[in-house]
Amino acid sequence: MTLVVHAGKAYYEELLPKLEATLVSIEIPTEGLMFGETLAWYNEHL
Repeated sequence: MTLVVHAGKAYYEELLPKLEATLVSIEIPTEGLMFGETLAWYNEHL
């Protein structure tokens, strides 16, 4: 199972350590992108 996170880091950072002990893989498609790059990513994928 994969959890795809579409939220700011402040919203998911406490959840990540808890999920590491599970079989859930985590995908954060816009991690590390600047604001404009994030907007461009969503324009391309939505």
